[in-house]
Amino acid sequence: MIARCQEVGLAVRQDAIGNIFARWSGADPAAPAVGTGSHIDAIPNAGKYDGVVGVLGGLEAIRALQRGGFRAKNSIELLIFATEEPTRFGIGCLGSRLLSGTLSADAAGKLKDRDGETVDEVRRKAGFNGNLQDVKLAKGYYKGFVELHIEQGPLLERARTSLGIVKSIAAPASLRISIAGAGGHAGGMLMADRKDALCAAAELILVVENAARTSGAADTVATVGVCDVFPGAVNSIPSRVRITLDVRDTDLTRRDAVMQTIERASPYFRERNRQVHQLSISDESRHGALLQYYAMHARSFASLHRAA
Repeated sequence: MIARCQEVGLAVRQDAIGNIFARWSGADPAAPAVGTGSHIDAIPNAGKYDGVVGVLGGLEAIRALQRGGFRAKNSIELLIFATEEPTRFGIGCLGSRLLSGTLSADAAGKLKDRDGETVDEVRRKAGFNGNLQDVKLAKGYYKGFVELHIEQGPLLERARTSLGIVKSIAAPASLRISIAGAGGHAGGMLMADRKDALCAAAELILVVENAARTSGAADTVATVGVCDVFPGAVNSIPSRVRITLDVRDTDLTRRDAVMQTIERASPYFRERNRQVHQLSISDESRHGALLQYYAMHARSFASLHRAA
């Protein structure tokens, strides 16, 4: 991508976490830039063009303006967010969190992966040796920002509509839940004596689903996307389970209520029929990194609506 941007005369830089900025200078280089872009990493089955269409589409928009002889007053900058989708360090959107300041540089540098490596250690191995404190963008850096994205749901297709304008972005939050039971041989341990961690996890997953379905709004969604079972053998009773939960909503109060419903369920699973020895919930949206709900600026919405 860097080479493609340089081919059309864009000035390219990378920051200390790997975000890529490719700028087409305008008539007034000192004025706030107009930003566009997305990410080029993706999660499994998220859509063939998840993120990528926003990056390549942004680049092609700049190229089309260049071919048409257009010269903008404000610079136009293509931004490619680093580590947007991966959750190696327990949270996603690492590059954009640092850019916006919703995650502090000190907290980000200390985040660890499963092997105990910190963000600082991993990024330096990749050749990003700058100061994380310098990643945050100054207030007013962008005059506006627009992102082209695929729809990752069925609504536009169902309505037979080719283009939609996003009014708001749902705020995600996550929990990591660990359940400790008691293992044993599947043939030798009677049902009355079992403390099967996976059975407790299965019930908790249904609590998660019900909490989202009964929130009172269609915009509330909750997903258990990871379920690690130990020891993972067909003839061994699961003794430990770890699940990771993602909750999103366009209303923060509703989202947090779902999170609280799930957290309140933990004593039930600790006490019920001596089902498990221990259930612990860790808020993965810690370190001031909880993302907030954002609505599109009215003027930007009106401009896009007219253009569509």
